[in-house]
Amino acid sequence: MENVILINEEFSDEIFGQCQDSTTSVEIYCAFIKRATIERMGTLIDPSVNVSVVARWRVGDLFAGVSDLSVYEYCESMGWKFGIKLSLHAKVFIFDDRKVLLGRANTTESGFGLSNRSNDEGRAEFTPEVSDLGR
Repeated sequence: MENVILINEEFSDEIFGQCQDSTTSVEIYCAFIKRATIERMGTLIDPSVNVSVVARWRVGDLFAGVSDLSVYEYCESMGWKFGIKLSLHAKVFIFDDRKVLLGRANTTESGFGLSNRSNDEGRAEFTPEVSDLGR
């Protein structure tokens, strides 16, 4: 597959399609995560798929409302792994170790181009080599 640049709805459509098509794993590394967006992804991911979510989750981020505290509860209810990395600023989505989407968009309605006041974000999609995955 060729490398692709995706803008706004193209990106969210691709994310949601990959959620639906994944058969083994979904990894989400994102500084800010809102519950509505992660729930929307969750409705598309098969329960047998291993899901890992890593968020920045600084106290100030939670107080500012850029991430939702209830994301942890949702992940736990779904049987997903949830981690915190206070220095995280990346926005990376890995599907079945075969497709990577990365860019500037957080896992929020505005980051995914789903709200009336969405951000204009660019993202890249590529097929990773084994060395890209650091495994």
